[in-house]
Amino acid sequence: MNERIPYSLIAAVLLTAVFCRGAAAERSLDLIGGIGAGYYYLYPKDVQVQSYYRGGTTYKAFLELMAETGLAAGADVSYYSEGNRSNTAPSGTTLTIIPVTASISYHLFKGSAFSPYFGGGVGIYNINESDPDVNYLTATKFGKHIFVGGDIYFTRDTMLRAELRQTFIDPVNSTLYYQASFGGFSALVMLAIDWPVFGGRSKMTSEEAAYERQKSLLELENRLLMERVRQMQSFYSPVTWDRAIYQPWNNPTYIINNVMPSPQQAEEAKATAQEKAARQKAEQEQKRQDYLKEKLEKRQEKKGR
Repeated sequence: MNERIPYSLIAAVLLTAVFCRGAAAERSLDLIGGIGAGYYYLYPKDVQVQSYYRGGTTYKAFLELMAETGLAAGADVSYYSEGNRSNTAPSGTTLTIIPVTASISYHLFKGSAFSPYFGGGVGIYNINESDPDVNYLTATKFGKHIFVGGDIYFTRDTMLRAELRQTFIDPVNSTLYYQASFGGFSALVMLAIDWPVFGGRSKMTSEEAAYERQKSLLELENRLLMERVRQMQSFYSPVTWDRAIYQPWNNPTYIINNVMPSPQQAEEAKATAQEKAARQKAEQEQKRQDYLKEKLEKRQEKKGR
């Protein structure tokens, strides 16, 4: 019987063995969780994408289990959204990518104030492009990623994590895209908390415990002081008035005649608003048709190469 064993099963067995060995030897397993933000840059550029999207802010939340050996397994979810940069696109056209990924990493110098790490993983990428009325693309693609980063510990339980990640997403095919690439490069900074979930860390010394107590008291005192300052600022903040309207000698008749529109003015304003809305809708529809035509041309241009 010559059946091939899946590589994913081998990797899972090895990872479990390393975790168990590390936990048994040192009786330590940490759960690390955090959130952060950064910049996602669409690279390499695709002829169907580069005229419309370049990169934008991305957000990330993650959970990670780390053994005493420094080997870690984690999962994360991110969110990237960018408005279309082209003047030819309809107003409100936006590209959104939501990755859900799993990773394996190795952390050097675990337990030190600074711990660099590297790793890689796989994930599912939900890609959507639409304007407020029409959807241009909805796709769910498989992808891979590699990354390097570093953890800077402020205390035993809190850290700042910086990470650089390269993402490779499978090409997207649709009526408007041909083998389109939405992979990219991201740089993120995240705040995280480290919880011991198995075993635990050594107890703090008496000096460390006294320092932590003093730090907590100072932080509480600072929060109380800032709240008191905020209350004082709110109490003494002057109210801003429009002096062109609210004058001591202005009677109600003045305000009614100069602020409240007459029925005729209200009807004229309503008609103007309706005309403007109809014009904007027509312009939006014309831009949408031009945008669709332009995207089909770019799709054909890439396909014909």
